[in-house]
Amino acid sequence: GNNPSQNLGHKVQIQLKWNEKENEFDGKWYVQTSKYHGEDQYRLKFISQFPLA
Repeated sequence: GNNPSQNLGHKVQIQLKWNEKENEFDGKWYVQTSKYHGEDQYRLKFISQFPLA
């Protein structure tokens, strides 16, 4: 919305590393502003229906 207090305009940093055994990216994201700090782990599963050329 137009509420400036809710528009943080922050950048979310993402660090990923490919996990060959699980066929997914493992990583974490974090964001830091003067008003807010968040961090968490996440996994990005790669599902392919087509062979990669």
